[in-house]
Amino acid sequence: MADSKMELKLRLVNEIIALWQELERQIEQALESPAIDAELEDHCMATKTKIAQRKQLAKEMIGDEFNCDGAIVKVLLGVPTLDLFKAQSPIIVANLRNVWHDAFIALNQLAGSLKIQMTDSPKKDGKKKKGSFLSRLTRRK
Repeated sequence: MADSKMELKLRLVNEIIALWQELERQIEQALESPAIDAELEDHCMATKTKIAQRKQLAKEMIGDEFNCDGAIVKVLLGVPTLDLFKAQSPIIVANLRNVWHDAFIALNQLAGSLKIQMTDSPKKDGKKKKGSFLSRLTRRK
């Protein structure tokens, strides 16, 4: 049961990472285009909503290990609409890109940590390893 819970956490984090990358693509597309169409704006709002929902779920499921909550909220609030974001100064845009990148790194670190926890968890047969690898190697019987 613990393995399936860990797999669910990892799947949730990976989904947030994919949505996070999608949001970044939408922001970049808006910044590069001369005008923002309603379809792109709608997709961006839908992506932001999904991120907010998954972020809240991850915060509840993962707890303190989910340490990128503040950065995610800062980016979501920093892009109220693509039109308004595009009108911001280059300094604000650059700052938001840095915050996005910091959150992206934190999400990937969390995914890596969850993968390690999954591989280090006790096997289904109930055998638990006692001590570190080095101590088990040097232990005399």
